[in-house]
Amino acid sequence: MFTDADPALDAAIPIIFPETYPAYCIFHIAQNLPKNLKAKLGEKWDDFIKQFYQCRNSLCKPLFKQKWNKLLIDYPIAKDYLLRILDQNSRS
Repeated sequence: MFTDADPALDAAIPIIFPETYPAYCIFHIAQNLPKNLKAKLGEKWDDFIKQFYQCRNSLCKPLFKQKWNKLLIDYPIAKDYLLRILDQNSRS
C-alpha cells in the first residue's frame, strides 16, 4: 500500500491490514524533501538530491542499502529526517 507518509496511516496499516507492506509514494517524498531539508543542507542540497535519487533508483536491495547508508554518512544534517520519516526499519 502506497501512502503519503501520514503517521495515522503508518499506525493503522499493520493493525487493519497486517499482511500489507506499507510504502511511501515517491511523489510525496519528492515534495517533502525540499520542504524539510533544502534550507538545512544549503549548498549541499543539489549533491544530496542527486545522491538520493541514485539511491532510490537502485535495482537491488543490497545496492540500495549501501547507497542509503552512504547518504546517511555523507549528509548527517539530513540523517534524523531520513531515518524518522523514510526508513522502514526505524518505523517498525
